[in-house]
Amino acid sequence: MLKLELLKKENVERFNQEQEKAFSIHERFFEEGQILEPEDPNEFDFDAAKILGDKNSTILEIYDGTKYIGGTIVSRIDKSKYDIVLFYLTIDSLGKGLGKNALSLVESYFLDAELFRLITPSAVLYNTVFYVNKCGYKIVEIVGFNKDKNIADFVFEKEINRNK
Repeated sequence: MLKLELLKKENVERFNQEQEKAFSIHERFFEEGQILEPEDPNEFDFDAAKILGDKNSTILEIYDGTKYIGGTIVSRIDKSKYDIVLFYLTIDSLGKGLGKNALSLVESYFLDAELFRLITPSAVLYNTVFYVNKCGYKIVEIVGFNKDKNIADFVFEKEINRNK
């Protein structure tokens, strides 16, 4: 049974290591192994230790029973809008049908959420298929287009209707 727990300080190192491993499997899709090349080096800083005290961010660990299978960083943008800054499953949890349920659990954690937003690189089409075909997200914008490399980032959104 999947469950979420707030990240504890003693688990920060594991969180950071596992998310780095999870994203490293996509390096083959990028020139020189570079996943992100932001102009602002802090733009894609997923260091949980730096984010842990941020009152607008929530860091959650994802478990299947007692087994750690992933994590997420979610930031509140306004009253009912959230950015899923980071979502990952551990490498040994991929391909086992856990992703959709894990993301759904994350979405249900934020009871006041009416909209979730996330960004993923166009070079990793697997992510796009997952978010659109399995999880109900829609591409609403394409940003950071590099015409020489023919890559960009897809911005996804999902509206949440909770039938209040």
